[in-house]
Amino acid sequence: MKVIYITILGLALVACSESVETEENENEPKVGTAPEASQDDLDALYPYSGTANNRKGGAVISTDSTDLWVEGMDYWNDDIAGKSIQYDGDIRVQDDNPVFLDTGGVLVQGIPVSNAEDLEAARDRYWVYDIKYALEK
Repeated sequence: MKVIYITILGLALVACSESVETEENENEPKVGTAPEASQDDLDALYPYSGTANNRKGGAVISTDSTDLWVEGMDYWNDDIAGKSIQYDGDIRVQDDNPVFLDTGGVLVQGIPVSNAEDLEAARDRYWVYDIKYALEK
């Protein structure tokens, strides 16, 4: 498994930022909500940007080149979904995308690809662990 670690910036600012404590219930979906922050704080804390989207498999951040799946988050709150966010976290590549070789026969659930080379390349999926984010201003 390929692993890419991204350095988290501004730990001192994160320690001082306001956090909202919620009681976790295993049966409740994990929903993304955005904290309030100034633009200077956003630029220091969250060096990456993308669009928050909900997919069948969970919450993703769509960038110009790929989608990043957000570990542990089922969907984005309606106030965030479809909007630009700034974020940071540990970005990892995992070969866990559900792909299959499309032979034109039996229908299989997953992402169809036409040849074996595409099958291996299409397995990679990007994940963001320990995400910190805010709406882009």
